Amino acid sequence: SDLSMDKYQRIKVIGKGAFGEAVLVKSTVDGNLYVSKEIDLGSLSKKDRDATDTEIRILAGVDHPNITKYIESIHDGKNLYIILEYADGGDLHDMIKRQQQAGMRGGQIPFPEFQIRNWFVQICLALQELHSKKVLHRDLKTRNVFMTKSGQIKLGDFGLSTVLKNTMAQANTLCGTPYYFSPELCRNKPYDSKSDVWALGCILYEMCTLRHAFDGKNMKALMQKILKGIYPPISSSYSQELSSLIKFMLVRDESKRPSVTQILETPWMQTSLKLLVHNLTQMTDDEEQEARQAQQRTAELIAEANRNIQGAKVKPPERARSQEEDQKELQDMKTMDRAALKAFLKGPAPAEIQADIESTLKANEEVKREASEPAPAPVAPAPAPAPATEEPAPTPPAQTPDGEFGIVKLAKAQFATIQQQISRLMCRDDKPSVALAEEEAEAAAAAQQAKPQEPNEFMTAAGLRKRLLEELGEAKFNEAYALMRAVTDADDEAEVIQKTEAVLGDQAAARNLITQLISFEE
Repeated sequence: SDLSMDKYQRIKVIGKGAFGEAVLVKSTVDGNLYVSKEIDLGSLSKKDRDATDTEIRILAGVDHPNITKYIESIHDGKNLYIILEYADGGDLHDMIKRQQQAGMRGGQIPFPEFQIRNWFVQICLALQELHSKKVLHRDLKTRNVFMTKSGQIKLGDFGLSTVLKNTMAQANTLCGTPYYFSPELCRNKPYDSKSDVWALGCILYEMCTLRHAFDGKNMKALMQKILKGIYPPISSSYSQELSSLIKFMLVRDESKRPSVTQILETPWMQTSLKLLVHNLTQMTDDEEQEARQAQQRTAELIAEANRNIQGAKVKPPERARSQEEDQKELQDMKTMDRAALKAFLKGPAPAEIQADIESTLKANEEVKREASEPAPAPVAPAPAPAPATEEPAPTPPAQTPDGEFGIVKLAKAQFATIQQQISRLMCRDDKPSVALAEEEAEAAAAAQQAKPQEPNEFMTAAGLRKRLLEELGEAKFNEAYALMRAVTDADDEAEVIQKTEAVLGDQAAARNLITQLISFEE
């Protein structure tokens, strides 16, 4: 749109990336806080600018309770401003850092499995919604999993694939250290939905361990671990089902990696879906009853005030809608048998969920005992720079007195959206869910129409070496290759990068391709 940014008051920069800056802004119209993604259009070609407009239209078409909502976009000739919903509870990366610090103070170190369920199922629902619309996230990481103070997950920073290209050549210069890169990306293969699933597995692992699944003292060591699929196991205090789910997602062969819908069909996730709907159903019922009572009290107060003022009888307030009437209205909603689902989930939690909660609480006690024993403290994160304004830092989701995080609350309309999606994902009578059956039928149809792809020569060591020799020339390639080939785990990566980039000059982006070539050869 050609609207002006004048109606947004700039508060502070809250992030920087390949696209430019993310700025917290306040609307002078409604007083709400939003995030403005500011993109320098001058740095994009006309083709990329047109593609970015297409991506924005896709972004605007996604509406889900667990995805940051697109508000509007504004062009001023030089910059593109994408205005998005602001999550006031920070992000998962910050939550993990706070949990690390709590461990350093002798508190509980990892998150309880009950809490991991609550967060991860919401992340999966968001990603499944994107993939069902043929939208890839492309930059899944804990910094892009946002939270509200009420405990609601908001998946953000997706869709701008033109601006945020995840390629090996840009991994370091644009996206930082590629902790969430999949093996196929390290091999220069195209990004697809299975690359999102690998990153999703890395996020789940990080929630369990408070550290990256794949790490290394330098890029070469990191890539080797990713390509080999080497990562330490999670704590035995977590269930075997959770451990198996992580292994299921971190399969090196992308053709054997599950889709998000298949992940949601695993027993652990099916229980998580039931638990989420159970909690949301109870919360929604309680809130509806409170709202109905408040409406009745307000009507009575107004009636009494009118009697006092007018000194005459007034018409009694209209009867509040009964719960039966509300349920009939909900039952008539399209594509959703809410009554059956509510009947199943009403009252106490299903036995399998109750058993899971009890085992989680027991495991938490064991974890607390382990945490009280002397252990190497994790490295404290670097202090964040002081904010430019007095705007308070994001508040993490509320905790109950016993330390458990509060159950997510959703508005009635949002709850209906989530319940519709979950009803399509639930397995019944040992049959695949509706969503999986549709996904498999679509995949089979696509496979029949697919044309054989020509092999990409850059996915092999010989092809990649040929490309680098053509781009750099033999002398420059040999010198940079020798420097990086000699790197060991004990070397200072910053120093090696500086020396290599001095050799490569304005072709410094080729450094990651040389790292990739060395990984291929080993």
